[in-house]
Amino acid sequence: MELKILRTVARLTQKQLADLVGVDDSTISLVEIGKRNIDTVAYGSVVRIGRALAPGLPIEQLFPVADWQPSSDAKGAA
Repeated sequence: MELKILRTVARLTQKQLADLVGVDDSTISLVEIGKRNIDTVAYGSVVRIGRALAPGLPIEQLFPVADWQPSSDAKGAA
């Protein structure tokens, strides 16, 4: 799903989501406008985005990425 749609449904601004996730709001903005792919964002941050926007839904359903490979920071995301 598109990040902007999920964020809008959750009634969060880019800044609010960024603060919840612990990233800069420019990261959220760049993903939403297509200048950065969600699979280039740290896996732990993606997990936190998913938890903030759709708790309980698997990350792969929110952000389907063909070759999704959690990075080494995935341990801290669980």
